[in-house]
Amino acid sequence: MFKVVSLSPTKAKFGPLLFAGNLLQGLKKASELGYDGVEISLRDAKEINYSWLKKYLLKLNLKVYGIATGQTYYNDGFSLYNSQSDKQDKAIQRMKEHIDLANKLGSIVIIGGIRGKLELDLPIERQLNSGKEAIREIAE
Repeated sequence: MFKVVSLSPTKAKFGPLLFAGNLLQGLKKASELGYDGVEISLRDAKEINYSWLKKYLLKLNLKVYGIATGQTYYNDGFSLYNSQSDKQDKAIQRMKEHIDLANKLGSIVIIGGIRGKLELDLPIERQLNSGKEAIREIAE
């Protein structure tokens, strides 16, 4: 079992995300406390400079075990089940970028909050099918 803490490079509208908005401080504290690695909660993978992150992970002997996706939904309103195609398209793009970053880091992407919520006033079956299609597009 690995000891992992959730961190975020940006302030978040939910928690618990320690050191939200100060990733370097969080990485240093995780290392100091003996954690094996971190889960990074991202709005957008473009918020992370991969070279910078890799440098500090090596320096602090940490690994990114997962990339959480909830901020894409909770901060920006983009989700895989969104009935507004522009917001769904942005969620798909963000997921692809999260996956690319995770691949470089040898970690996983957690499909959590980015799923969004089903809207009860719209046909559920249509929303589910739309979400499935979004996942298929991401997987290609």
